[in-house]
Amino acid sequence: KAGPGDYAQTDGSIQARPPDVAPHAVGFSAFGPKEIIVHAGEDLRIPVPFVGSPAPQVIFTKDGEEIKPDGNTQITIKDGIAELIIPKVKGGSSGLYTCTLKNHLGQDTVQMKVIVVDKPDTPIGPLEINDIKPDSCVLTWKPPKNDGGSPISSYIIEKFDTKKGEWQKVSSFCRVPFYEVTGLKEGSEYKFRVSAENLYGQSIPLECEKSIIAKNPYNAPQGPSNVEIGKQTENSVTLKWNKPKNDGGSKVIAYQVEIRKPDSDI
Repeated sequence: KAGPGDYAQTDGSIQARPPDVAPHAVGFSAFGPKEIIVHAGEDLRIPVPFVGSPAPQVIFTKDGEEIKPDGNTQITIKDGIAELIIPKVKGGSSGLYTCTLKNHLGQDTVQMKVIVVDKPDTPIGPLEINDIKPDSCVLTWKPPKNDGGSPISSYIIEKFDTKKGEWQKVSSFCRVPFYEVTGLKEGSEYKFRVSAENLYGQSIPLECEKSIIAKNPYNAPQGPSNVEIGKQTENSVTLKWNKPKNDGGSKVIAYQVEIRKPDSDI
């Protein structure tokens, strides 16, 4: 009846916020890592929505090693989203990433599988040229060490005729690391190169180390030597000679014998 008494006061201030709760990532499956595909040269952004109070400590890792912010890499926490930002990623940024959210009531960890896709590496050399013939040859090489995160769909074969001075496409549908090039012109000099292609582009080509000439892998033999006249009759003569020192790379299969009268021009 005499009026209000003195107020009682709290010992300290309070903050208007949700009740304390352990952090929990939202939108992630418990059955495996979330897959994230990013093109080489683009920024990698890994957002992790969460609920939890107070705001959790956030730790990102890649293949088990903690990622710490620096001049390029950023880790942000805003409006219930923790986000990792890595600018202009390369193929080496592919791997298994984790995000751990932690406060005094508990923690939650989620996984993300990052795949950086790009055009493939150059096929592995040397680019070998075998079975050379007047109109064809066989090229062999090895697949690229890195397919860019997408299977090799084809190899692109090109030839360079030194007389024409320009590269010409031979095939863009080769599926295996060898190819028989046909349609060569006998006696012409050629170089070759091979590129790998996937869903995201074409590699830098692998070029042969030396040019080749489209011809048979053998030459005409050297001539016989030391022709000698042996037994002779009124209508025959026996000849002897030494075989050629060089058969030109192919076994001699016959000798051609000719005759001419001394007083004749033919």
